Amino acid sequence: MVSAKINDLIGIPFLLRGRDIDQGVDCWGLAAHALRMESIEIMDAWKNIADAWDDGDSLDHLPEPDGWEEIDPQEATRLDVIIIGRRAAATHVGIVGEDGWMLHTSARDKGQSELVQLRRMIRAGLVHSAWRSTC
Repeated sequence: MVSAKINDLIGIPFLLRGRDIDQGVDCWGLAAHALRMESIEIMDAWKNIADAWDDGDSLDHLPEPDGWEEIDPQEATRLDVIIIGRRAAATHVGIVGEDGWMLHTSARDKGQSELVQLRRMIRAGLVHSAWRSTC
């Protein structure tokens, strides 16, 4: 069962650099909003995900954020942040809900936030890393 708060974030339109759920959000805006709903400090070091997209760059060059630790993606649980990308290019982010579901948004497919099964993303080799708040 996915938490009610995460369920409230399904179907929000995608908007590159969007930070307002009423207008639309990109993957970072969605993850940051979900974390704020749970009073978890957002990772300022990763706020330039949209710039990485624009540059065709990877998130790998971004500094490790204070108050967060990298974990094994197989161990990811509710409110852990998942960095997604094929091969070496990590350019997308999602947030873990309940029971192995991950909330994310993308301009592809439906162009709105949705839930996907995290274990399928891991099996497909799409998960680059996972992070957990230490605060």
